[in-house]
Amino acid sequence: MKRTRRGRINFWNFKRARNFVRKLKLKNQKEWKKYCISGLKPNEIPANPWCYYRSQWIDNFDWIGRKKERYWSNRKYNVNHGFFKKWSSDMAYVLGLWFADGWISLFKKQKIFAIGINQKDRDLLKNVLIKMESDYPIYYRNKNHLSYFHIQSGEIIKNIMERGGVERKSLCVKFPRIPKKYLPDFIRGYFDGDGSISYCKANDRYSSNFTSGSYDFICGLRDKIKNSVKKINCSINKYRPRKFTIRGEKCVGKNSYYLLTFGFKDTILLGRYIYNNGGIKMKRKYEKYLDASKLREKYVENKRVR
Repeated sequence: MKRTRRGRINFWNFKRARNFVRKLKLKNQKEWKKYCISGLKPNEIPANPWCYYRSQWIDNFDWIGRKKERYWSNRKYNVNHGFFKKWSSDMAYVLGLWFADGWISLFKKQKIFAIGINQKDRDLLKNVLIKMESDYPIYYRNKNHLSYFHIQSGEIIKNIMERGGVERKSLCVKFPRIPKKYLPDFIRGYFDGDGSISYCKANDRYSSNFTSGSYDFICGLRDKIKNSVKKINCSINKYRPRKFTIRGEKCVGKNSYYLLTFGFKDTILLGRYIYNNGGIKMKRKYEKYLDASKLREKYVENKRVR
């Protein structure tokens, strides 16, 4: 085992490491984890290859040499395949949620539409499946506390791409064309996926923001909100790649991301706009908005008394 001057392990190149792993004929990711823990793995191969081989990494299936199609169930589930054909409040919301926390996979035999969110908001996924008239199951990924579902439907994928969706959209997606009537629903869906509302004890104020890896998308979102909500102000800030830890290994994200931020007053204006029609929404974030509204009203009343 060779180490660099700083004491770090000099790992094999990607092709050599992948060829070694494929010869093991592992069946799935669980077997790869067991193999790493067993002590049989050469030290020159990292236990978290997706972190060290970012530029060449494809996915876990490619790493162990298995085909993706084998892992999808052959059971037939129900879904409204034409859900994204016609605009509606629910359709716009689910589309916005997908633009934030969804993905599509274009395999040879199967085309997958999927959405994944934090486990604590699992009930939201249940409501989405109900709106889509689907009985597809919801899965749970313990590694990052993710709840998700995936739907096999070529028609849904076709309609999603017609609405502006693309595969691997995080960095290149642009803001889609949304009818003005359904714009609040779309923005609410995106907010429930990649938005947040938080309270600061230091100044007793609430603030909110949207996150995106695509500068074109975040600019389009800002322009749509400013044109739709009078006297609302917001700003875009660029942040460096996030730092995170995987099994004790410190890693740094590959790409920068952008934050569209709203102050206390503007958070209330934004909430009034996206929650006006009472459609499907994430309960946790909506309750925070209600708390922010009450606090804002309290400040306004105190100013009147003075």
